[in-house]
Amino acid sequence: MLPLSDERVALRPIERSDLARLAELLEDPEVAGWQEKAPVVLASLGEWEKWFEQRAADPPKDSLSFALSAGGVDRPGRTSAR
Repeated sequence: MLPLSDERVALRPIERSDLARLAELLEDPEVAGWQEKAPVVLASLGEWEKWFEQRAADPPKDSLSFALSAGGVDRPGRTSAR
């Protein structure tokens, strides 16, 4: 899937380079509460890497996961400075 973007925002598949930030964000229980799964389970970076590998090896057929980047995107994991 190609990223969807303009100069303000980008929607793209989650990349390995996103995992550290994802783990950091989801350490916050208020942010974690927005996950589709209940109850909220905080995960380490290693657990996110395992999740990423499993989804890459056998992508789910009933869901998609995306990264949303403010400021547009010039390549996965990097937002353009604005």
